[in-house]
Amino acid sequence: MDTEILEKYKIKFYNHTTFGKMATGSGVAEFLDDSKGNLANIDSALEIVEYHLNNGVYDADKEIISFNMYSATVVDGEVLITTDSKIQILQVVPLQDFKKILLSWKEFLI
Repeated sequence: MDTEILEKYKIKFYNHTTFGKMATGSGVAEFLDDSKGNLANIDSALEIVEYHLNNGVYDADKEIISFNMYSATVVDGEVLITTDSKIQILQVVPLQDFKKILLSWKEFLI
């Protein structure tokens, strides 16, 4: 788990006695928490991130990662975390950092 990247974005992972594994601390933490700990969701998000890190050409199906209430949109090497309605940008994170955060979340979930 990349504790340095988690500290940088003030993200904390913890086990809630009622709700299970959760993330807190920032817009990206809200996005992670919205994944409901579903590894398939995280793997799908990682595939899209890898696509962009490997210079994938524009593909509308690979621009937005959406869970229930939050979305992550890849734009020019950054990830915009928004409410699903896109009314409010909660946080902007470099793509490489977003990947490290996703991998840390996945490690925590396993």
